[in-house]
Amino acid sequence: MVSIIGNGKLLAKIYDSGSIKHIFFPHIGYETHIFNSSFAIFCNNQIKWHWDHSWDINQNYLNDTNILKTTYENDDFLMTSKAYVSMSHNLIVKQLFILNKTDVEKDVKLFFYENLRIGEIPNENTVKYVKGKNCLIKYN
Repeated sequence: MVSIIGNGKLLAKIYDSGSIKHIFFPHIGYETHIFNSSFAIFCNNQIKWHWDHSWDINQNYLNDTNILKTTYENDDFLMTSKAYVSMSHNLIVKQLFILNKTDVEKDVKLFFYENLRIGEIPNENTVKYVKGKNCLIKYN
């Protein structure tokens, strides 16, 4: 399944694995600002990418919203990704929640990768980590 999130100016195409594959702005068909994105968790000396076939992946829109929810589940973890485009601003919000399904405490690290081409100028893209909010802001 390929899903779409957008607000009329900003459109993102998301594959069934939850990867954002294309972003168009300021209108559909304009420059592709992203080429791919991936995330993974690292636990017990193993890395599990979100597209790994060991996950049971399900995807649906939340009722009466433009919020796309993708869940990833295996014996140890339930991960939930929520992605949407703000109706009032031209930005994509992607939230990730990780739940340990076992009674054993785990040391988990999150890895995130994106190949951005904002404005088709890769050398002028910027990423900022906001420590108090635990979020990344990416912009040109």
